[in-house]
Amino acid sequence: MDGKIGYGVAPLPGEAPPRREGSWPRWLVCGCAGCGAASAAGAVILVVGIFALIFGIIKSSGAYREALAVVRADEQVKEVLGEPVEEGLFVWGSVKSDDETGSADLTMPVSGPKCSATVRVLAHKAKGQWIIEFLSVEPETDDPKETLVLIDERNADRFEEF
Repeated sequence: MDGKIGYGVAPLPGEAPPRREGSWPRWLVCGCAGCGAASAAGAVILVVGIFALIFGIIKSSGAYREALAVVRADEQVKEVLGEPVEEGLFVWGSVKSDDETGSADLTMPVSGPKCSATVRVLAHKAKGQWIIEFLSVEPETDDPKETLVLIDERNADRFEEF
């Protein structure tokens, strides 16, 4: 024998058993990293789920659906954006509503084959019906004057300008 101790061979009397370098620390590091990755993935899924829930609630509101229907039916919008006019993924703003009353202040993206646009909506709910008080479509073009105001029946005392 050359004096080396191999795996599966008993140590000589008075010598420490051979240690396999890196076996348990590697397992520990991999285990901790795996738990950390799983925790991070869980957190990401939770955050994405919360945002999806919020966007889903806003998109299911009557104010959002009414505004989108007005935008899709407008001939000026179809001419500028092209057809079909599609809703975007995200929507910003707030909707407060119960059975009879409510208010909405929304900003949502839309797009068509020609260009994209931002829709701004102010609405209120009275006797269970959504009434759009202001609706504009701002195409993403080089001409800043191309904003289309489709509805403007606001009371200047109640709502702020965008």
